[in-house]
Amino acid sequence: MKIFALGLFFVLGALHLALILWGNPRIQRITKVLLLPPLVWYYAAAAETFLILVLLAVILGWIGDILLIKIQSEGFFKAGLMSFLLGHLLYIPAMFFFAGTVRVPLLIISIIAAIPLGILIPRFIKPHKSLRIPVICYGIIIELMSLSALQLMAARPEFWGILVFMGSLCFLISDSILGYFTFRTISKRGSFFIMFFYMIAQGSIVIGLANLPVSG
Repeated sequence: MKIFALGLFFVLGALHLALILWGNPRIQRITKVLLLPPLVWYYAAAAETFLILVLLAVILGWIGDILLIKIQSEGFFKAGLMSFLLGHLLYIPAMFFFAGTVRVPLLIISIIAAIPLGILIPRFIKPHKSLRIPVICYGIIIELMSLSALQLMAARPEFWGILVFMGSLCFLISDSILGYFTFRTISKRGSFFIMFFYMIAQGSIVIGLANLPVSG
C-alpha cells in the first residue's frame, strides 16, 4: 500500500504541474487539495520509526495548501503562512530526534551563514508593511528547519539524511518564489516552479524521515 500511496502522490503531482501550464484553474485547485493526503498515507504506512510530529507537519502543510488557494486574501495568506510555520516547527524536533545530538560548531557556522540569507530574502520578496513581520518570522522558522535538516544530514550522511536536507533547501526555494509572486502578478511559469520545488520539498522530507531508522 505504501508504494501505491507514493505512486499516487507522484501522479497527482505530475498532473498538477501539467494543469498549471495547460489546464483549467478550477481543476488545479482540486489536484492541489488532493496532493498531500497520499503523502500522509505513505508516511503512516511506511515509517520505520513513526513520529506523530511528522504526520502532523504534513497535515498542516495540507491545510496550508487549502488556505493558500485564496492567496489574494490577506487573511487566508496569513492563516496559510501560520499553518506552514507550525508544520516547520514540528519538523525541527523530528529532525533532531534522528540526528541524536547537536553539533555545536556546525550549528554556529550554519547560523552565521544563514544570517545574510535571512536579510536578503525579505528584500527579495518585498512584502507589504502589514505582512512584513509575519514574513520575516516565517523566514526565520524555515531557516531553522533547514539548519535542523543540516544537523540531521551531518549525523546521518546516508541517502535518506541527504534527501531530508535537500528537501529543506527546496522549501526555501519554493517559499521564496511564492513570497515574491504573492505581492506581484504571478505567471504560469512562476506557479509551476513554486509547486515543483514544493512537491520535491515535502516528498523528500517525508520519504527521508519515513525511511530513517533510529540510530543505534
